[in-house]
Amino acid sequence: MSHIRTFIALCLFAIVAVAPVAAYAYPGEPGRIAFMSLRDGNWNIFTINPTGRDLQRLTDDPGQDMFPAWTADGSRLLFTSTRDGNAEVYEMNPDGSSQTRITNNTVYDETPMLSPDGSKIVFVSTRDAPIACSPLGRNAACTAYTEIYVMDADGSNVVRLTTNAEFDLFPKFSPDGSKIAWVAQRGGNIDVWVMNADGTDPTRLTTDPNAQSQPAWSPDGTQIAFRNSPAATPDTIGDLWLMNADGTGATQLTVSPKVDLAPAWSPSGTRIVFRSNRTGNGDIYVVKDDGTQLRQLTSGDDMDAYPDWQPLAIDSN
Repeated sequence: MSHIRTFIALCLFAIVAVAPVAAYAYPGEPGRIAFMSLRDGNWNIFTINPTGRDLQRLTDDPGQDMFPAWTADGSRLLFTSTRDGNAEVYEMNPDGSSQTRITNNTVYDETPMLSPDGSKIVFVSTRDAPIACSPLGRNAACTAYTEIYVMDADGSNVVRLTTNAEFDLFPKFSPDGSKIAWVAQRGGNIDVWVMNADGTDPTRLTTDPNAQSQPAWSPDGTQIAFRNSPAATPDTIGDLWLMNADGTGATQLTVSPKVDLAPAWSPSGTRIVFRSNRTGNGDIYVVKDDGTQLRQLTSGDDMDAYPDWQPLAIDSN
């Protein structure tokens, strides 16, 4: 009997020894989280895995590299960079290689996102502003002249989608590519809006007197996460909320004495990564879609911001 017990124990040890170790914090959640950080003195783009470990720096340029956004298949990252003297749209591989400029002009282009089918890029620009605007960033004088545009994936065939005297920011394609959610100021109110991918049928989704901004579609397209703030712009107060894709059923997700902002969904749609100032500095956090299981992923004295979770296929094991 002792020989049998020994044999069973050795078999169990062998099974444990060869069993794969999960590379991420949550079962079934693959992919890396990209974000922009000031940890090296200027904005650069980094990635970590969902455990908050294995930090990798993707860009290393004297310019400002900002607003990373994964393609729908997780194979590329789009971002904004000022490395050539003005803010332009770039793309690169997940390891930071093959950094390629897509737009080429003298104005300000930011927050690009590739459509799910890979054919179009939606972005913000001041290219049609009636006054001279800074090519490096949005300033107070030119905020009202930010508009939403789409272009082919190679930067050609630019089409303007919005035409308003107030700002339009943070455009996001829906998972099926048929809609674009964005934040717009209309009549002094800052709200989440949605329109068809060609710019038709703009529809206001939020009507609260607070400022609602930074929309993020859930992977199945049924919900939108967004920032809800009592003030228009300061990064001092505000929480994350969820609503149905038609604007109904808005519920509060996070509660913080400081600001939570810039939400993005995990591949499974059960968790949301975001930036928070709740510890006195901008860091990256993850929370379950019911507001539980809050976890801090980054820390330090320098600001981390605008995370995006790589949408790789869900691990069913």
